Amino acid sequence: MPFVFFDFSILDRREFEWESQLRFYWDKDTDELIIRQCTGEFGYGYEYMGLNGRLVITPLTDRIYLTLTQVSDIFIQRSQKEAQNPRLKKSRSV
Repeated sequence: MPFVFFDFSILDRREFEWESQLRFYWDKDTDELIIRQCTGEFGYGYEYMGLNGRLVITPLTDRIYLTLTQVSDIFIQRSQKEAQNPRLKKSRSV
């Protein structure tokens, strides 16, 4: 992954070309693997990922991963807010 900085002339870690990469970090405090992409952040659940070696990575595949990551993050955040405030859940179902 370090070649991404060189290939796209990225000078700052906050640039979109770097932020849009699916990145994995090990959090020493919680002893857990964290997945990050743009604003999305998830704990790795050790789920089966299929045959990643056979997946052809294209610009479309990258966009799909980015879209799914962002939608999942929004869904999780909204679910957490609804769990904290049940009135949000009732108003949305009307």
